[in-house]
Amino acid sequence: MLGRTQWILAAALILFGLGFTVYLRSAGLLVLLRAPAALLGTWHGLLDAVIRIVSAGAILATGFLFDRFGGKPVYLFFGVLLLLTAALWSTFGARDRQDLGNTALHPAPADAAS
Repeated sequence: MLGRTQWILAAALILFGLGFTVYLRSAGLLVLLRAPAALLGTWHGLLDAVIRIVSAGAILATGFLFDRFGGKPVYLFFGVLLLLTAALWSTFGARDRQDLGNTALHPAPADAAS
């Protein structure tokens, strides 16, 4: 379907880019919230290195899966995985966001704790 309709492919690529950007910014925010100020640069470097190494491995693994099983099963699997992830993230509420920001470096305000 994506190979026959360029507009669907373009929209899918834009959505992928937006989603990946949100992921990277979220990971960076977690580093800012959790890392000690003196080690902030080291933690950001480590996060970047891990993302690049894991991404390279995922690219190789996906290529292997394409060769072994073909494109349709691989896209179907990752599509189902994406929908499952979206369903799980839909349960992420205000309390979870508050708990995410409540760290030793950034404690919750006194009125929010009650």
